[in-house]
Amino acid sequence: HAINYKDLVDQCVKEDGKNESTR
Repeated sequence: HAINYKDLVDQCVKEDGKNESTR
């Protein structure tokens, strides 16, 4: 299960942005 750190951060940022939008 090797994942790119950049990809992981990007995914987190995307999720965070979604949460901020719905809030």
